[in-house]
Order: sequence, then structure tokens, then C-alpha cells
Amino acid sequence: MKQLRLIPSDGPRRWYVPAMALSISLLIAGCSSNGDDNGQAEERATPVTVELARGETVREVQTTVGRVQSRSLPAISAETSGRVLEVIRDVGDRVEEDEVLMRLDDLNQQFAVRQADGAADRLKAMVANQERTVQRQRNLLAQNSISRSQFDATEAELSSLQAQLRETQARLEEAQLALEKTRVRSPVDGIIEDRMVSEGDFVSSGTPLYSLVGGTSLRIVLPYPERIAHRLEPGLTVFLSPSSNPDDRHEAQLSDLRPTIGTSSRSIDAIVNMENPGHWRSGASITGEVVLDERENSITVPENSLVRRPAGTVVYVIEDERASEQVVETGVRVNGRVEIRSGLSDGATVAVTGAQFLSDGGRVRVVEEENGDADDDAT
Repeated sequence: MKQLRLIPSDGPRRWYVPAMALSISLLIAGCSSNGDDNGQAEERATPVTVELARGETVREVQTTVGRVQSRSLPAISAETSGRVLEVIRDVGDRVEEDEVLMRLDDLNQQFAVRQADGAADRLKAMVANQERTVQRQRNLLAQNSISRSQFDATEAELSSLQAQLRETQARLEEAQLALEKTRVRSPVDGIIEDRMVSEGDFVSSGTPLYSLVGGTSLRIVLPYPERIAHRLEPGLTVFLSPSSNPDDRHEAQLSDLRPTIGTSSRSIDAIVNMENPGHWRSGASITGEVVLDERENSITVPENSLVRRPAGTVVYVIEDERASEQVVETGVRVNGRVEIRSGLSDGATVAVTGAQFLSDGGRVRVVEEENGDADDDAT
């Protein structure tokens, strides 16, 4: 076989290819070109995985992070005066109804009880004596031994003594109640949130002593964007879970809405009143998912089946090993699937993995997803 050589010419050093060699090269290229034109190139099939579009119930939700509040109870105030002798229960303690929380000095109250009790005993004796006098004079009046006016005066004196006795007995009951109130008791079950006085402090009737919060009743405050305020209303379902433990999920209903929009946050507070599941603490962060709408039999497809094209968001329907581009309108996204509001029928076979490499009318080859071949082949 002859070899092609580059031959230098006279004068300036230039290199050229002999004419015969150039002709041979062109002939070979021409033959090669004619061979490709005569053959038919095989159309390449794009490997894809597929899934069926299916109808299911979808929920349109709005998620926010709120906070837990214990529902406040009436403050406990002193109902009598005295010096604080002993603080029995303190901040953070869980207390029961009628449990003693604090003890006040009761010396003055004991004195008032003894004084009222003695006055009542004296009046009881006077009333009993006057009742006997009235009975005697009634007999004398029947015998015309005394005048009617004398009997009426004696009877009026009895009525006066009886009134004084009732008044003294009321003072005795008041003194006894004040003595009892030196033992400060919890009016309800709850948790002590704050204590306002200490041992040795002198308190008067009405002085705040403790503030309580409900131990089992909670208030969840959830701030939602102003743009959805018109869609919120009491009774909507909301799913709650602590930020520290998302698996601890509980269903509840919106109880109320704050009447105003926050000036700085531009949000509206939704309120959920519920019983404490047993371990939620006041001040904790809570994730709240309110269900704004629930639609049954909505068509959904995997998120990976959606592709952005100049025409908009599309999916590729696979039929007879061909891809058909379908422009769709999407809705909510839930658990890796997307709601299709229009443009796709239930039960359609759509490309998932490899969909981004398809074009309308392109040939496809369906593969199993677990093989992991679709992306490798396509690249």
C-alpha cells in the first residue's frame, strides 16, 4: 500500500499533498457519506419509569408555628388580713381543689370569734329569760292582772333581744369564716404560675397571693398569614404537633379567631382550646396545620412527573411506547404527589423518572424503577 508523503517545494518551505492522494481521500469520504444516506438510523428510545394518575382525597392546608398557653384561672387573693406565717405550696406545684397553699397569722381572727361567741351566749340567756317573762305575763293578761300595754312592752323587748342575738350570731359566723380564710386554699385544680407574697409579709383582704393556670386545659395560639384570614373560621380541623416531637400529632378544631390583624406580624391569631394530652407545657412551640379545603377524588401524580416547558407545566402520557405532552393545571402538593386540577384524566399512565428528557411524540422504553437505569441511560 502506498503511503502519502508531504513533499517540500522549491523556494519558501511549503507543504502540499499530491493531487492523487487528495483525490483518494475525497473518494473515501464520498463513499462513506453515501453509505449513511442510504441506511436508516434507528430512533433512540428514552428509558422512563411510569405511574398511573389516580384519584384520591387531598387536603389544602396552611402550616404555621404557634405557642402553647395554659388557660388562666382566677387569681387567688387574701380574703382576710394577717401576716404570712407559712408558704406551703410554691410556683410550679400542681395543686388540687381545696388544698391549703398558705397559712396566715390567725390571732386576731381567733379573738374575734371568742368575742362574738361570748356575746351570743349572753344574748341567748337574755332571750330565754325574756321568753319566760312573756309567758308569765300572757297568763296574767288572760286573768286581767296586767294591762295590755305592759304585756306589749315585754313582748317588744323579747323581739329586740332576738334581733340582737341574730346579729351577734352573724358576726360570729363572719369571724369564724375569717378564721377559716387564714388557711389559703386553692379554688380549683391547677398549677401555680406565680406567687406574689413571701413569709413575713402582711396582707389585707384583696391582696393577690397566687396566680394559677389550668393543669389540663390548654390554649393554642396559631398565627396565620393575613391573606388567608377570610378562609379561617371556628370549627375548621387543625392538626397539632409539638415542634420537638412531630410524631405526637393530635386533631382538634379552631375555637375562635382574634378580632384584629397584628400590626407588626400582619397575621391573624387562631385559637384552639383543648385538653392537655398529658405532657405539653405552657410556652412550648406547636406546629399547626389547618385544613382550608378537602377535595375527594382529585387526580394526583408524582412530583417528578411534572416538567416545565415553554407551554407551561406538562406531564408526558405514555401510550404505545410514545410520549404525549399534556399541559396541566396543578393544585396542592401532598406527600410527594401533586394535585392535577385540569388537563389529565384519571388512570392515565405518566412518565416519572426520565420525564425531563422527553419531548412530544418521542419514543420511550419503560423500565422498572428499582433498577435505577432511567437516569443513567438518559444521561
